[in-house]
Amino acid sequence: MYDILKDLLNLAKESGKQELVDLANEIQADLFNMREENQNLKEENRKLQTKLLDDKKLKNIEKDLIPHIQAFYTRKSDKIERLYCARCWDKENNLIQLQGHPNWDQYGCKDVYCPECKSRLFIYKKYIDEDKKF
Repeated sequence: MYDILKDLLNLAKESGKQELVDLANEIQADLFNMREENQNLKEENRKLQTKLLDDKKLKNIEKDLIPHIQAFYTRKSDKIERLYCARCWDKENNLIQLQGHPNWDQYGCKDVYCPECKSRLFIYKKYIDEDKKF
């Protein structure tokens, strides 16, 4: 395409008619603009496709979450009990595992915190066992 346009511009110059030269230059500028616009649209399309995939992943995670009354989530698919920060998920869709001692203390309590937002929770196992969820 560009070779054809280059040949057209050379023929227009050889003809000595300024109208043809101007028209060939205008066509060339339009072609370059269309090429740039096409590249921008491809990039926008790629970003939208990525966002769509990310949204699908978030929906799948959301379906897997179990909200608990003590302001944390667990996941149905977790084979090992893991607790996730409700604040980070609710505010930023960021699934952050709560940190702390891995075992329950003698009173059935666990002191955990979120390494991301620094929220701290004192969780009672009996509420999890009784399945008191929202």
